[in-house]
Amino acid sequence: MQVHTSSEMNAQAFIDAGATDVFSFGPYLVRDGELNPEVYVVSTTTNPRCAIGMVEPGHYVAMIAEGRLKDSGGISVAYLGKLMLQKGCQVAMNLDGGQTAVMLFMGKQLNKIGIYDGKTNARPTSEVLGIGRSAQVPGNATVVEETGDETNTESPDPTEADADIEE
Repeated sequence: MQVHTSSEMNAQAFIDAGATDVFSFGPYLVRDGELNPEVYVVSTTTNPRCAIGMVEPGHYVAMIAEGRLKDSGGISVAYLGKLMLQKGCQVAMNLDGGQTAVMLFMGKQLNKIGIYDGKTNARPTSEVLGIGRSAQVPGNATVVEETGDETNTESPDPTEADADIEE
């Protein structure tokens, strides 16, 4: 997992570097274990926030901060970056926040959505960052079929490719 500012690389540079998945969010929070100084000048207000980071290849941190609620006013982007550093992230990026900041785990929503424009539901969005699969989530069960001495294991949709995370 790598982070770059929008001016550091163009699409061709990502392709030339072998990138298979590229996401555009910002600002990046942590690079090479250092907090991005830009976090102190961009979006200094407190709001719901969401971030993903990498401690080391294979060890990732996903974090969400509620906001616009009676018990939670949200956090600043700088504070989110500091939290990702505290968790040991060497790389971290700020994802979309506000009404689109929703985190699901094992099929259940973990956070509450605050009130914005009189609404308390997540804003419709076409962007979703989904990672992994689990037989514990309804509809993701692995089908195991025993035939004689052989056991065939296949996912419910054998044409569906597993998602990989580039490091």
